[in-house]
Amino acid sequence: MTVTDTTVNQRLIEVTDILRRKLFEFAEEAEITEQEYIEGLLWLNRVGAADEAILLADVLHLSAKVVDLNNQESEATQSTVLGPFYFPERHHDVGNPGRICPESQPGDPFVLSGTVTAIDGAPLAGVQLDFWQSDSDGFYDNQLGDETNLRGRMFTDVDGRYEVHSVKPMDYPVPTDGPTGEFIRATGHNPMRPAHFHVFAMADGYKPKITHIFPDTSQYLDNDAVNGVKDSLVYRFETGDDGVSRTTFDLVLAPV
Repeated sequence: MTVTDTTVNQRLIEVTDILRRKLFEFAEEAEITEQEYIEGLLWLNRVGAADEAILLADVLHLSAKVVDLNNQESEATQSTVLGPFYFPERHHDVGNPGRICPESQPGDPFVLSGTVTAIDGAPLAGVQLDFWQSDSDGFYDNQLGDETNLRGRMFTDVDGRYEVHSVKPMDYPVPTDGPTGEFIRATGHNPMRPAHFHVFAMADGYKPKITHIFPDTSQYLDNDAVNGVKDSLVYRFETGDDGVSRTTFDLVLAPV
């Protein structure tokens, strides 16, 4: 046999050794039968075919655990899961201030604004901010077709400020029409996510910040399907005489 690639990935060897050891421990502790083993592998094949690997990791709370392990800077805004609905190619510059949906979009109008700063409090200009959310029926635009909606991109101004206009997010279930949904139903897992608005901040010299903002009115804050809620990310939305809900969400980025 001819070996065409002699590159050895030491990190892959390390991770694989740990994974193999933990899988052996799992199989022994759970006393996995051969039938369960085969059925489980076939189900994982279907998860991959349905492009649900991220969704499954979210529902198993693995995504939230990895986020916590990699974002431990206490001075920075807390991070949470990216989720399966971030598609950077769908994010176009909407200006600052900017709107990420039509003014006729069903839902309660809201404005999110704030400042992006470094840990020392210095405002950061030119920070790329990607926003996205579901509609009032719990669907993201890619689930409905090719038209971009309820997502957009802007850049902070010279004072590090931003302002985005949209509609207030609502509670919604994670997708349950595929193999991950079968798992959710079979285990009695909660499929609901509390209302949230995604924010992804990127700036040269700083760690990317993937986070959410959660309205404090959601009934699922203590039972999030993906375990992504952090107390510091829960905010009250104040509704003005004009019927528009507003809140201020300041982001703090940590250096690389």
